[in-house]
Amino acid sequence: MSNNVEIKKYNQFDDSLIDEVYNLECEIFDSPYSKDKLKRESSVKNHLMILIAYIDGKAVGYKIGFELSARIFYSWIGGVVPGNRGKGIARQLMEKQHELIPEMGHKCVRTFTENKYKDMLILNLRHGFDVIGVYKSDHDEKQTIMLEKLL
Repeated sequence: MSNNVEIKKYNQFDDSLIDEVYNLECEIFDSPYSKDKLKRESSVKNHLMILIAYIDGKAVGYKIGFELSARIFYSWIGGVVPGNRGKGIARQLMEKQHELIPEMGHKCVRTFTENKYKDMLILNLRHGFDVIGVYKSDHDEKQTIMLEKLL
């Protein structure tokens, strides 16, 4: 586990933060969200929470969520760059998010993960999430798992 992780919280995107998250997306995912999608999705959300994990000033992971309803906070996207996995960064981001969510008045957090992201599924289960649904897309073989945790 890394002890020199600094997590910074942001409530809105500016151009440099969009660039930072987009660069992380490109390092982490085969099909990253575009800058336009990140801006568009986040611009109309209440209680937007952007958490970025830094090691020695370099962004190494992130977690973004927003209000889904008065009761539910949705943990939308996030990840850790491959070279920094296994250091507890995803766990620290999750813990920070879960610490801050009740301050906004939400009672639970919901997230989705694809079946192929086994490490994220295991992390969620180990930290109190329950599987509340599974669905398979009609147009591909992707299985998505919906999880929820009471806070």
